[in-house]
Amino acid sequence: IIISGGSSATEKSYSDYFNSQNWGQNVLNLMRKTSIREMASLIKQSDFVISPDSGPAHIATIMGKPVIGIYAMSNPDRSGPYNSRARVANRYPEALIKYNKKSVKESKWGKKIKDPAAMELVEISDVVEKVEELIEFLKDKS
Repeated sequence: IIISGGSSATEKSYSDYFNSQNWGQNVLNLMRKTSIREMASLIKQSDFVISPDSGPAHIATIMGKPVIGIYAMSNPDRSGPYNSRARVANRYPEALIKYNKKSVKESKWGKKIKDPAAMELVEISDVVEKVEELIEFLKDKS
């Protein structure tokens, strides 16, 4: 497992958290340590990518890698990983209601949620479910 990300304050806190855990050699924390080219190289070697609506998800999609999308701030129907649409943990509808008091149908196409706290609507179990489904799919394919 390789964990990567950028240099925002939120990503720094994630990096600090991952570094504080004792996960042994099964996890490599590259948060704040990779360029976009290095990220693309890592993705090329990966089995799949877990990502919000960000560069790694789109790079993985272009490379034909499965993506588990994590969406709450943007509409995955608009910007989701088009080859992995069934593998999206989607809390965008709930985020729209919570932060904008509107449904997807009532909102302007492409409306984004500005509050990063919206991502907290995505439950770990949402992502784990998608990972388990993808692993089973990959096993059946081989």
